[in-house]
Amino acid sequence: MTQNNTLSLTTAVGFDHYFSSPEVVPYGNGNYILNVLPGTTIAFDMRLGPVFVTIYDRISVRPAARNDFALSANQVFGVFQNDAGVAAVWQINSELQLAVDLQRSDSLALETAQERFSRSMNSIQTSLTWSPHGTWALGVEGGVSWVNYRQQFNNDAVLSNVAAVFSTPIGRSTSIKLMAGIQSFDFEQPTVLPPLGPGDFSDLTDFFYSVTVSNQINSRISHAISFGREAALNLVSNYVMADYVNYGISFIVWNGAKLSVSAFLEDSSMSGGFFAEDLNQRGLDVYFSHELTSKMRLGLGYHFGRTESNPQGAGIAAGVPRDFDQHAFNVDLTYQLTRKANLILGYRYLTTDAADPRFTFDQNRYILALNYNF
Repeated sequence: MTQNNTLSLTTAVGFDHYFSSPEVVPYGNGNYILNVLPGTTIAFDMRLGPVFVTIYDRISVRPAARNDFALSANQVFGVFQNDAGVAAVWQINSELQLAVDLQRSDSLALETAQERFSRSMNSIQTSLTWSPHGTWALGVEGGVSWVNYRQQFNNDAVLSNVAAVFSTPIGRSTSIKLMAGIQSFDFEQPTVLPPLGPGDFSDLTDFFYSVTVSNQINSRISHAISFGREAALNLVSNYVMADYVNYGISFIVWNGAKLSVSAFLEDSSMSGGFFAEDLNQRGLDVYFSHELTSKMRLGLGYHFGRTESNPQGAGIAAGVPRDFDQHAFNVDLTYQLTRKANLILGYRYLTTDAADPRFTFDQNRYILALNYNF
């Protein structure tokens, strides 16, 4: 708009149609389900001397699913999410930077039966970073969030965290980022008792951390590993605590061809209540892409995931098997119509093999996409 002011709109909008099994749709009746993908944003950026200010509004309409969605039908449902706020970054001097983000977030379930999961959150996040040489950086960050649920199925809460952050290159080909701090979740006492609600009385004061190491082995191979521990809000308990590790490696096999392989492991425990459950999840992803011509690219992918369940709450029947495996295969063909437009054809096959036959299913997805960059 001017030299110091920018108005921007970023969006990705699409529709899903279920040709069969409409009972498994996350919302609606299976006919042309609207998706507004995360990342859809309207923002106004201003530069006020050394301070950069962004006023933004982010919108999404999408299915929301826990990773263990095959265990329970009520853990897949549609959500309208709106995040509005003001963020500012102040470059105090060449070495010191202060950032502040004020945000209001509303998450609304699109199915009447799942309205108990609708919530609002007001939060403030801040960080102060010191980088005297423009290479390594040391900082402290923290924030507070106030969570309010529309109904009393889950408990309102005040969430706070504070952490130290350090990042630095190691030599010419390696970088490392470390974060460690304290999380505190203070929940109100349940007003709805089991089986009408989780009945979780748990609060949290515990440490969290994350470590990420990235390395460029040579001009063709790069890899990264990250591991850590953190707590997050949960749908059927106050919170879930997870220890995780992720590893990924990428190869340029030959000119125009790339192979990526990644693996993950996560051990999570719900805080308590009627539906409490411990989960161990692990998986593998492989993706290969090859440039067939100057305008056409082929992609082939495979995913494997395994979830093992250890029920803890009285709301989950003892002795009922809840473990499952998932396999997914995909093929994509991307064709460049013009310098700004790409046409994408895709196929996905997903199969879930559950210990309980009621949760075993197959799914086929056919994808047609047009990507146009204005």
